[in-house]
Amino acid sequence: MDPSTSVILVEALYSFKGKNNDELNFKKGAIITVTQNDDETWWEGTYDGTTGWFPANYVRPFHSSDNKGSLSNGHTELQSPAGEQQMYRALVLRSLLDSERQYLADVHHLLSECLRPLIAHKKSSWEPLRRLVEQLERVAGVHEALLGRVEHEGEQPSADQRVGGAFLAMAADALAFEHRQYCLLHPKGVCSLQQHQTEVNQFVEGTNLCEENCDGQKKPGLLVLTTGLSKPFRRLQQYAGLLQELHRHLPEAHKDRGDAHRAAKIMADLSASCQSARRQKELELEVVTQELAGYDRGTLSALGEVVFMGSVAVLPDHTDRYIVLFPHHLVVLSVSARMSNFIFQSEHNLSEISCRSLDDCSQYKNAFELSGAKLNRLVVLCQSKEDQMQWVQRLSQPPPLMPAFSAPSAPDVADKNQLSPKLPPRMPVAGKQAGEFLRQQPSVLPSHTRAPEASKVPAGGPKPWSLCDLRPTPPIRPSHLARLRT
Repeated sequence: MDPSTSVILVEALYSFKGKNNDELNFKKGAIITVTQNDDETWWEGTYDGTTGWFPANYVRPFHSSDNKGSLSNGHTELQSPAGEQQMYRALVLRSLLDSERQYLADVHHLLSECLRPLIAHKKSSWEPLRRLVEQLERVAGVHEALLGRVEHEGEQPSADQRVGGAFLAMAADALAFEHRQYCLLHPKGVCSLQQHQTEVNQFVEGTNLCEENCDGQKKPGLLVLTTGLSKPFRRLQQYAGLLQELHRHLPEAHKDRGDAHRAAKIMADLSASCQSARRQKELELEVVTQELAGYDRGTLSALGEVVFMGSVAVLPDHTDRYIVLFPHHLVVLSVSARMSNFIFQSEHNLSEISCRSLDDCSQYKNAFELSGAKLNRLVVLCQSKEDQMQWVQRLSQPPPLMPAFSAPSAPDVADKNQLSPKLPPRMPVAGKQAGEFLRQQPSVLPSHTRAPEASKVPAGGPKPWSLCDLRPTPPIRPSHLARLRT
């Protein structure tokens, strides 16, 4: 089907309100432009500028001698001429490919001309930098695979290009995993460079990486390296805008329209997640490397690696505090009035304190209690129920068995949501992978593979029958059906 010449329109027989963010909402009589109808049970379509999935048994083919009038009266509008759209879409795709090639060229140049020789020059030191460089090489490998996929789509006829689908296929696994690992290693890698600033400047200035600024002087080598090592973050931020622009120039009936829209949201969410992870690691590094006011034993680095760290409030005055968990100690910190540095408050051996969760009440929510022989009872308020559970679980473990670091585990979606045997649809493989990625994320964008909640019967008895009961039940989406079978 060529979306520029053959557009499939359907009319809604019933109103439908999607339960997942990738499902369409419409009222009875809405005219929907179909974008994907490969499956017999659930189709993808565009209505009122939004693309999403809907049950195929809620619609019927739309035939009218005056399509334009029906469309303009409301429910959707055909976009600009197909030729103009295709031209702009080609420009966006070329910009995406050119910028991706340039990004990879810059990264490989940085690796070959400076980072690898620098590590080889200092094999016995700078271990955090070595791990960061190895991870940067893996990130570059993932982007090369992504570039290959997008180039392949660019070679297809315009109606068959699935650029959004290519991003969805990689965002759930490779892109998300490798970028998150890079974000976790980045702060320590950059810190090791800063600790050897003089040597780094001398080494880098001897390469061809140092460009001259407007005053005719070369940029410091440390600045060149830190700028280069931040390229993955900046590149990740650009994808959402490029995909949104690509989506804007896709015809309403194009098969990639929904995937491009979802991919833009997922990449924006991934970028935000990676930034948050990096800021958390930078905060943890600051805590263990800087000298704290009120702490007379140097730095907290002697206590080991930070296992977990978070911002809490302490009763009875709701005082803001940071609590930092080490393998064998718990440290309580406050922040200076200017929010410029941490102040040491107390340190506790984990073997001498106990922790228990507190039920929510009128005085506090998401709280747990700390107590011990050398610690007065302390009621700690967390920002969320998940944070409360994380702290109680970690503080309840015996210190010798506590891991050096464990990323917060994602909530088990299957436990929280009952699978309804009345609802499952078809999703492309890329869509399923994207759903898995989103289930691992505390995201504002819920997974489209997430099962809707089962309908609840009122306590007073069954609901009285109404004409709405004649409406057909949406079929089960294939992704849910596959999970039920497993």
